[in-house]
Amino acid sequence: MQGGLRGNGETMHGQGEGGRVVRAPFAPDEELLLGGAGLRQRRGRVEEPVILFEHHEVKWASSVGTLRQNEAYKYKRTQVLGCGEHPYAQHIDGACCEAALAKLRGAEWVGVVDDLRILRGDVGHLQVRGTKWLTGGLMLHDTDPDDAPFVLVVMLQPFYWRYRLVGWAYGREGKEARWWNTVKLPRPAYLVPQEFLCPMATLP
Repeated sequence: MQGGLRGNGETMHGQGEGGRVVRAPFAPDEELLLGGAGLRQRRGRVEEPVILFEHHEVKWASSVGTLRQNEAYKYKRTQVLGCGEHPYAQHIDGACCEAALAKLRGAEWVGVVDDLRILRGDVGHLQVRGTKWLTGGLMLHDTDPDDAPFVLVVMLQPFYWRYRLVGWAYGREGKEARWWNTVKLPRPAYLVPQEFLCPMATLP
């Protein structure tokens, strides 16, 4: 499969409308520090970049998500984890969130369709988790790798056009007993609140 998206680091503080990276209106100041005590609550507010997609970027990422679900049906791969949405919607949302992170990082995203388990991460070494809830948390499972950085991406309405990159945490930091949630999710999982995530500026 050919094609892909390539982020443009020069657009980080650019002006204009389509396909750019902007600063969220709720963005300034203080950074979250990581210590031996694990994730600590943010003091003040931090910059949360917002990605704006152009039409061709939405079309490409959505097609990757659709093809991924087609492959899952073909090889009878069932969705064991996740948020309980329709499989096609879940794959499309996931692909678009991956493309948003790649655009922010200035990294090429080719949209792998085959068995995703062979990849080190969703975007390079990074894992991506998305949510449609403005205040939704970072969802993690016991099977997630402890040493991988997981990035939370919020899909802003209208979906597939705007994405807010909230923050990140290592798998081991998010899998603490205090984040275990059996109420808000269709399946029990760890759910790290946004205010406890590390700022995107510190992403390795």
